[in-house]
Amino acid sequence: LDVEKQATEAFNLFDSMIQKEISPDHVSVTILVQALGRCVPPRLSEAKILIDKLEKDRIIRKGNRMVNSAAMEACGNAQDVSLALRFFRKIKKPDSIAVNTLLNVCAKTYKVKTATKLFDFHFLSKDSKLTPGLVSYATIIKLLLAQKQTIPEARQYYSAMRTKSGLGPDHGLVDTVLQRMLA
Repeated sequence: LDVEKQATEAFNLFDSMIQKEISPDHVSVTILVQALGRCVPPRLSEAKILIDKLEKDRIIRKGNRMVNSAAMEACGNAQDVSLALRFFRKIKKPDSIAVNTLLNVCAKTYKVKTATKLFDFHFLSKDSKLTPGLVSYATIIKLLLAQKQTIPEARQYYSAMRTKSGLGPDHGLVDTVLQRMLA
């Protein structure tokens, strides 16, 4: 089955659940939003309408991290950073997964300033309770290495990853660093 057909079948199943008065939970909604996000092009308007309606009807909690992270991922597939930011802002207390998902959207769309502000605020600020992991650092460093003028910033994040967080790079990050050095 192709992705479009799978998404349509998932939507039909979801509709039949609603018609039979079976309340979907946030996991079911997340799976459906992920399916809509994998379509080519991603079916963002349907995902947004679905989430808004289910939140309004109190079937899912407003600002659910899993659902909104799936929606942000779909936005990344559609290269829509502004909608991804709206989904992110709905989350009252973002966790590392939500922050990393938005970082990934920024990386896919080369939104360097948005990504660095996001990273610094949620991971490096004094008030932050989140700790950046290897995925967080790899995402921001790879993004910064993609443009010559931001390589010095990439070095700063790499240094922080090694010294402050005590993390070592994974193979993918090493490959990216080496490729950028040789370019």
